[in-house]
Amino acid sequence: MDKNKVKLDKEFYARLLDSLEGYAVFTMDKAGLVTSWNKGAERLLGYKDDEIIGKNASTILLPDERKDGEQVKELNAVSHQGNIKSERWYLNKMGYTLLSSDTIYPLRDRRGAISGYVKVMRDVSDFRRSENNLLFLSEASKLLSSSLNYTKTLNRVAEIAVPQIADWCTVDLLVGKGKIEQVAVAHKDPKKVTWAKELRKKQPIDMKTNSGVPHVLRTGKSEFYPLVTDKMLAASVKTKKTLDLVRSLQITSVILVPLLVGGMAIGVITFLTTGGRKRFTKTDLRMAEELATRASLVINNAQLYKSARENEFKFKSFVRSNIIGVFIANKEGKIYAANESFSKIIGYSREELKQGKVIRWKLVPREYETREKKAMKELEQKGSTTPWEKEYIRSDGSQIPVLVTSTLIEPSSGTNITLVVDMTERKKLEQRKDEFIGIASHELKTPLTSIKGYIQILERIIREMGNERAKTLISKTNTYINRMNSLISDLLDVSKIQSGKIRFNYEKFDFYDLVTEVIDAIQPTTTKHTIICKDCIHQDIIGDRNRLEQVFTNLLSNAIKYSPKADKVTIRMTRDSKYITVGVTDYGIGIEKRHHDKLFRRFYRIEKSSNQFSGLGIGLYISSEIVNRHGGKIWVESMEGKGSTFYFTLPLKNK
Repeated sequence: MDKNKVKLDKEFYARLLDSLEGYAVFTMDKAGLVTSWNKGAERLLGYKDDEIIGKNASTILLPDERKDGEQVKELNAVSHQGNIKSERWYLNKMGYTLLSSDTIYPLRDRRGAISGYVKVMRDVSDFRRSENNLLFLSEASKLLSSSLNYTKTLNRVAEIAVPQIADWCTVDLLVGKGKIEQVAVAHKDPKKVTWAKELRKKQPIDMKTNSGVPHVLRTGKSEFYPLVTDKMLAASVKTKKTLDLVRSLQITSVILVPLLVGGMAIGVITFLTTGGRKRFTKTDLRMAEELATRASLVINNAQLYKSARENEFKFKSFVRSNIIGVFIANKEGKIYAANESFSKIIGYSREELKQGKVIRWKLVPREYETREKKAMKELEQKGSTTPWEKEYIRSDGSQIPVLVTSTLIEPSSGTNITLVVDMTERKKLEQRKDEFIGIASHELKTPLTSIKGYIQILERIIREMGNERAKTLISKTNTYINRMNSLISDLLDVSKIQSGKIRFNYEKFDFYDLVTEVIDAIQPTTTKHTIICKDCIHQDIIGDRNRLEQVFTNLLSNAIKYSPKADKVTIRMTRDSKYITVGVTDYGIGIEKRHHDKLFRRFYRIEKSSNQFSGLGIGLYISSEIVNRHGGKIWVESMEGKGSTFYFTLPLKNK
């Protein structure tokens, strides 16, 4: 065989493997010793090729798996079964773990005998972490909304956080000026929970420290330590005894997030990982901050409720504010006073209520009668009821979900006051959350499945030395990767918007250039539609170019998606002395007017079209937030069956 050809072949393989960005690819001989190592493997696992080539590939396995001979078992399985796919934890050179989606193939010589193996790895740690965080947030949200006893609820949230999210989870609340109470603590080892509580009693938190819980309470800002070093530990304590104690905890990573009520920090949730199990990422930080936001809302609501019960004047002011429905009834159930909010909930006028035409018992559906009687007995015995969910029969016969609680105000006559919260939107939101998690999981998994399929084909083509075909398949693979990244970016943007963490980088640029660039990028993705730019004009504006590109891309992509039978999409630009206005017109299915204002809400989807067109209902929400932050506005003009035009304006002079 020509030695030069062999050399060229090896160089070709090396360059091709190094071109697979995002993938760790390495080969092994029959004994499992590494024979080649691409740049992706170096980035993912930390070892340079001269550090790992010639060593056993089990070097990157977890210690327990090395002891159990997992490397030998895997190679034996591949030898007998052929290609094997799996997900496995690995140990980086730096000592932290990562989760990888793997495919391992046997390499064969010309006679068909196995001469070695090749493993293709892709880091899915962040994806699995995001998926896990979504599930945790969903479960935590249900707990938080289940009771007004937020201390008990926070304890339950801390318990489910371990070990799903962290090894330690604590919740500290301010209970007075300069005083902190640890209301929740959870650890994967229950013995350490008792130990931690005793330690807090013996060594209370120093409120003057410049980091940790006291600092977060003062600043109202999160603290994030992805990797806790010994130097950091030494700087955080005052005595050697305390340092030895902290070192024994083997803390790896820490997140502290504030609980904010009325803009003031009233507590801190702390998450820790130990023993090098995993390091927190910014994805985990965003999850923790979202949890803190939701917990803060629950605490705030509970405090408002308690305050309302304790102070009659404040309670009456609260009733008049119509934040929730309120009515007063006697022991027989006759309602003789109610606020406007309750009147709207049940569909009767306040005049009808005052005339005594509405009896409490007649509002209760048959399936809730037993629970209603139980609540009235509790009211009589305890003076108040535990809040519970039920439904009321409205004046038109429909039923509406509500959350109610009652308190005796005249025990001798049985006169009581009842607070009623309309749960309609919350029920819809809970349904959307469930749908969102299901859809997001599906949308995130589908591209990954496709990627794996193309990689398999790519491997066979590489053996056949079909270079051009290999490039085509890599291109297709990148398309799916980009789709996945786009979806993840949108989800992260929603999280940033909700937590107020979204950032904008303002600069001066020609908006016409942005429009033409987006058109050039999207036009190749459709074979049916011609994108026409009418009256497009050059205009310098000041804004975040990337974010505004995101808005225009979303509107243009939607125009194509929702006009499957049309052959064009039209863009128009106009300006006056203050604003530039952009319109994107499609000739598709159109939108009923009753949906126009709701389209820009988070997770809002039109039921009729949601079965036909995929999506999460977040693109227009993100676009609306971006445009609003730029001082503009966004709206739609449309008629069902006659297409739609989405407009947005941007000020000619901005920040």
